[in-house]
Amino acid sequence: MEVRQAKHNPYTINGPVVDQDLFFGRQQFFAWLQEHLEQSRLLVLHGNRGMGKTSILCQLEAGRLEPGIVAVTVDAATLTGDTLSGFMWQLGQQMSQGLSQQGVVVPLLDKDGFIATPRRAFNNQLLSPLLKHLENRCLLLAFDNMDEFIRQVQERFFEQTILSHLYHLLQEYDQLIYLFALESNPAALPFDVLAPFQLNHFYQLDALDREDALDLMRRPAPYRVFTEVSDYVLDITGGHPADVQRICHALYERAQQSNLTQVTLADVFTVLQTSLRESDFYTPVYRRQATTTAQIIPAITGQLATGYPGRPGRRSLRRPVLLVAFLFLVIAFAFATPRLRQIWAVAQGSQTATATSRPAATATLPPRATATRAAVTAQATPRPAIPTRPELAESGDLTPPTPPTATATATATPIATSTIPATRPLPSATPSLPSATCAPLPAPCSLPPTIVREQDGMPMRLIPAGAFLMGSEETNPSAGPDEFPQHEVALDAFYLDQYEVNVAQYTAFLNTQGAYQGACQGYDCAWPRLIVGYTSYIVEEGQEGERSYSVWPGYDNYPVNHVSWYGAFAYCQAMAARLPTEAEWEYAARGADGREYPWGNEPPDQTRAVFRSNTFQDLKPVDALPGGVSPFGIYALAGSMWEWVADWYRPDYYDNSPAGNPQGPASGLGRVTRGGAWPNNNEEDRIRSANRNWLEPDFISSAVGFRCARTPLPNP
Repeated sequence: MEVRQAKHNPYTINGPVVDQDLFFGRQQFFAWLQEHLEQSRLLVLHGNRGMGKTSILCQLEAGRLEPGIVAVTVDAATLTGDTLSGFMWQLGQQMSQGLSQQGVVVPLLDKDGFIATPRRAFNNQLLSPLLKHLENRCLLLAFDNMDEFIRQVQERFFEQTILSHLYHLLQEYDQLIYLFALESNPAALPFDVLAPFQLNHFYQLDALDREDALDLMRRPAPYRVFTEVSDYVLDITGGHPADVQRICHALYERAQQSNLTQVTLADVFTVLQTSLRESDFYTPVYRRQATTTAQIIPAITGQLATGYPGRPGRRSLRRPVLLVAFLFLVIAFAFATPRLRQIWAVAQGSQTATATSRPAATATLPPRATATRAAVTAQATPRPAIPTRPELAESGDLTPPTPPTATATATATPIATSTIPATRPLPSATPSLPSATCAPLPAPCSLPPTIVREQDGMPMRLIPAGAFLMGSEETNPSAGPDEFPQHEVALDAFYLDQYEVNVAQYTAFLNTQGAYQGACQGYDCAWPRLIVGYTSYIVEEGQEGERSYSVWPGYDNYPVNHVSWYGAFAYCQAMAARLPTEAEWEYAARGADGREYPWGNEPPDQTRAVFRSNTFQDLKPVDALPGGVSPFGIYALAGSMWEWVADWYRPDYYDNSPAGNPQGPASGLGRVTRGGAWPNNNEEDRIRSANRNWLEPDFISSAVGFRCARTPLPNP
């Protein structure tokens, strides 16, 4: 994702939110206020400090109410009331200043008149001509910090007639409305002080709900904020808007300094420890933080290492292990005793055996581990499950019928249920697969049959029915807890796209849709170049209602990116196909011999995968790098793009997943992505075939694409 630099930090920490574009939520209050303005001309807004009362009043001044009401705010805490003349003069000055800033013409005030006859001067010089100028509009006079005003009246610092005069103004002018904003519970207000007023309409301002808090954390930010980050901030602050703003302000500063494209839980912990103090918050953030920290340490550790959600930490553990091994080596050679040499030789032999031993395809598979792993369970605790969308299960072939055993005759042309009429020619030449790149399999090396999907010209390779070990061994230092336990999975035959879906193919699909915004089950299918810049090769052209899509010249056969899960799902469905399951994807990538990468166990390099790149320009066409194909002849299953699959993600799913054709859990944290991608934080461990990742289904990024699968037709 491209970093969009902002001119200033959009999060406010030392004052109210004035900018309407940076104010989120509180729609219930505005609706309540609008309704009760027809019933009463004296309303009360109350809530704890930092809940955003002043920000709401600023929004009223900015025009959040209907056009028939003009609002102006007065800070009651700054008014002095030892004399009525001084109070009325200060009140008039604040009203004049606030209204002038809104473009309302206000007459000049004569201070001498306020000293001689304050009531008459206020009415004649300001209020009467102002209301006449407003014509049929009402004036909402909002008194902020009314608690301090009431306290001073109660303690006899204010002249006793001040409140009476305010009450008489309300009775005299029908166009005048009062809104008192205070912290105190109205039931605890002194009755004798407020006796003239009938306070019957109150609105209590509480913490932000989850939806409004998510908007506040995400929409002003020029970087990605993952859901577990927003959930954690919401949890430790209790949704207190000022505290959420303060954490977001610190995260923004950190993101700007480090040029981050996303913030993680590790970043939240860093700013809490280095940039913020407990005294900065209205809520006991640090006590709440201690309660939740133990629940999410596995996720925190993973993000310190990877910067992606849901990934267990690995590199942070690998370095200490290497350091210990190095110290052991130094000690051994320093003492140079026969015994140490013997121990060192044994250790070397064990490591060699561990590194080279892989489960053979004909070996008996180990029994499935049944114990739930504590680390994985802890990782899943803080995140609520995302409910399953029933419409997805109904509209997509996520649970295909059991097909017969695949044979070499399963190369018949698939059923064509919908054809995409491309507005520009699609690449017709299918690159051949060099036989030299065919990786060794337990059986003699032979590539599976291929069909060509007639809707978009995509070659699909048959992945024969078979069984394999899914996940990783616990001794694998690169594996994360969500890859355990390694377990046997049996799959029916299926077809898988030989290449990632390319830009020309997806552009043709968008032309049949007519739009990308909200066009895939109510979500954006993909984002064109106009939205995200040079990292998209989709060009949007035309006017509203006449949109068309084309490919940035020269990039027809590059992998499409900036596609949401919904956009990938819709495309595959339109091609009479579906997204592959997570198990199908992993089997297609690693085969039956349990290889680490699609090409084998050798470490990746630039001839096999596009990964660990500092520039988007390193991206290659979908048929590049034949040295990186899988045992079934599938390209780019490591690096290039993270690829959406059908499954919901749960970190502990392997503990109880079915042994045959697993479809993933019924709900989860997000949708699974596989294969790693081109950016520089995708190192060797991220592009392993067993590596698991997840993203929210509406997430759109320059590093996310997809390919489709299809269930073979039954033999007639």
